[in-house]
Amino acid sequence: HTMVIPTPIVINNIVATVPVNKLLLTHTLRKTIAQQHKADVACPLTTGIFLNIVAKAADEQLEAGQQKVTPWWRVIKDKGLLNDKFPGGAAAQAQLLQQEGHEVIQKGNQWKVVN
Repeated sequence: HTMVIPTPIVINNIVATVPVNKLLLTHTLRKTIAQQHKADVACPLTTGIFLNIVAKAADEQLEAGQQKVTPWWRVIKDKGLLNDKFPGGAAAQAQLLQQEGHEVIQKGNQWKVVN
């Protein structure tokens, strides 16, 4: 088996293409990275860490007044779960997704996209 360790730029370039009405599972993100680099898998640990870096950078750009940033909030975990490690936590991600028309519910301390 071969494993690719992606860079934040690689992740950013994929996440930047996710349109308003779509969501990207982290599993699909890793699969896409692996295919792009002709590897069997993309490292789950570094993909997660660098995805958070991409999210924080985009969040800082929004705070600085930039209009169009990489839509990190459209990346969700398997089973539709939101990411606590994203800027503002899962609640902030839920709010951004709801603004785009996605139905999000909270179960206990977990947030989840419906369907």
